[in-house]
Amino acid sequence: MLFYELVGKVVVSLFIIINILALFFILLGSLAVRRNKLIIPRVLLFILDTFYFQIKRIASKFGMKEETIDRIGVELKNHVEKSKFSRIPPEQRIVVLPQCLRNPKCPARLDPNRGIICRECGLCSIAEMKRKIEAQGSKFFIVPGSSFVYRIVQSTRPKAAFGVACPGELYWAMHELSKKGIAVQGVPLLKSGCVGTEVDICEIYRVLGIEEDKSINARCSSKYVAVHR
Repeated sequence: MLFYELVGKVVVSLFIIINILALFFILLGSLAVRRNKLIIPRVLLFILDTFYFQIKRIASKFGMKEETIDRIGVELKNHVEKSKFSRIPPEQRIVVLPQCLRNPKCPARLDPNRGIICRECGLCSIAEMKRKIEAQGSKFFIVPGSSFVYRIVQSTRPKAAFGVACPGELYWAMHELSKKGIAVQGVPLLKSGCVGTEVDICEIYRVLGIEEDKSINARCSSKYVAVHR
């Protein structure tokens, strides 16, 4: 009888501790986003990685969007991995974009090994990004889904990976790849969905260290740059 009472107390204590840690993360994470200043990022990232689903469940009870938790997670990952990522030469990186950024009339087709092969048709800005990223020496991919990313990682064996995706998929991919020792950075979509999504191209260039020419500077004066033309 005493054994079951002890087990019960341990379970209740763990439940309380997990909830306190979740609330601690939600509070500090929200403050960090509002003030644009991350507080104890490694501690917060450890809490999120450990209690990810519990945190999202509790956050939803407070009326917070699950996407917000993922965006905080991406920011934390970017902050913690930034120096490691920057030390790896572009030739040892892969850059992965989702196919939802394409124009709906995109004529490109899927290659089972390399993903969507951009034909540089001019219907969107992906061709421009592809040229600038490949000029750095990085391998560039457009993928139809997250499972394709892991296939590319297995075939290319990169030391660093940069990705664009909806916040949930991006956080989880960064989490899994960083566990494999791969340095990660990411930019979440501004507008998610299966088609017609948007991303901040200027933020992509900034993270990847691509020098901004006059045309980029002109466009980056706005809040963000959509991909479609």
